Amino acid sequence: MWTFETRLTQIAENWWLRLLCLPQWENHAKSLKLEEQTLAKIKSRIEDKVMKNSGTWIDWQYLLKAAELLMKVDDTCSMTLHY
Repeated sequence: MWTFETRLTQIAENWWLRLLCLPQWENHAKSLKLEEQTLAKIKSRIEDKVMKNSGTWIDWQYLLKAAELLMKVDDTCSMTLHY
């Protein structure tokens, strides 16, 4: 059976979640999109360098691996740091 107090508590919790979680979710979605764009730019740069004979694909793998590692670090930080 629902009482006024329990319903009021639910409303307050939902309001609190929307107030705090929605902006964080939007920020996370923007961050993921930027990560994808950055990774695509890095891959494009690597291909350009390889085509201009400024090294081989293997020579430029460190850059790609560094970008992937930074993405993992960002994911880890976003999951462990709160507010």
